[in-house]
Amino acid sequence: MIATILWLGIFQCLFFISLLLSNKRRATGSQFLVIWLAIFSVHLAFIIPVSQGPVHFSISSLAKTMMLLHGPMLFLYTKVILSRKALKPVDFLHFLLFLVPFAYILSLRGEPYPVSDYALTILKTLSIPLYVLLTFRQVNLRLSWIKNQTANTAYLEIKWIKTVALLLLSTIVLGFLYISLDFLIPGLFIQAVDSLIYDLLIVLIGYFGIKQGIIYEVPTVENATAISYNTSPLQDDNLAGMVQKVLKYLETQKPYTEPGFDLNRLSQELGLPRHHLSEVLNKGIGKSFYELINSLRVKEAIALIESGKLSQLSVEGLGYEVGFNSKSAFFTHFKKITAMTPLQYQKQLKSSSD
Repeated sequence: MIATILWLGIFQCLFFISLLLSNKRRATGSQFLVIWLAIFSVHLAFIIPVSQGPVHFSISSLAKTMMLLHGPMLFLYTKVILSRKALKPVDFLHFLLFLVPFAYILSLRGEPYPVSDYALTILKTLSIPLYVLLTFRQVNLRLSWIKNQTANTAYLEIKWIKTVALLLLSTIVLGFLYISLDFLIPGLFIQAVDSLIYDLLIVLIGYFGIKQGIIYEVPTVENATAISYNTSPLQDDNLAGMVQKVLKYLETQKPYTEPGFDLNRLSQELGLPRHHLSEVLNKGIGKSFYELINSLRVKEAIALIESGKLSQLSVEGLGYEVGFNSKSAFFTHFKKITAMTPLQYQKQLKSSSD
């Protein structure tokens, strides 16, 4: 059974690799993704003989050694697709985590040496949580920047990377579970679940890497960290004036009904620096650009529903009308603010008027 699951993972890798290579318009990071999927397929190929019974020490050690590649690959892939920049030479030092143990195993020339097996387990246990944390930090920094610069909800789909990171972390949890409950849970069961997690990882990485690749085409910034307002020239009195100026412009012109509306556009229209606008929104209004714009879109949608617009448009059409770029984004933000879907809100509105 385990071998079948692993072979399925290998075929999935080859399938996604063929799609990536045949796609003329390759998304950011596609070449890196091809390499990662190829590593996954080779890794699974090493695990297959290990799962079927006793094998030579070098084969089992190599299967465990290749596991050390997935943490660095996840971290560097995330870095590539979020920054849209090529890796620097120093980034390749992360692969020493794999290369050093691999070179050492080759030096053994097949002679068993149990200490190295334990060392690989320790490295895996320590490195994967570390790279998961580094990946989370990269994603959170980018999400923080996005929320202050744009209201495009599709960009938040980069959260899928966190799911991949957590799945990778679950392999460590399973390892601890196997050690702790060795006498209660058959090892075959744990290995089968572990193999299924690998297959799921491959599906998530391949699917989102191909289908959602375009969402990463966001403007590159030199520093995605939060801006400090400690030295800002804006004082409380003119901050209040700026808040009124921003809100008046948004309420009268309604530029947020355009899906591509962002902080750059607002900065140009009002003649204010972007960092000043970020301060106005975060300190003066208490909302990020993302939160403010999407709340205004929901407010506009509510007004249209109350005017009977939903009888002329589909729910999806209504979402596009107020500036959302997807039905799911419209539903998510509408329900977050009203605790209802647009149709439920319309239904309640009709029942209260009867």
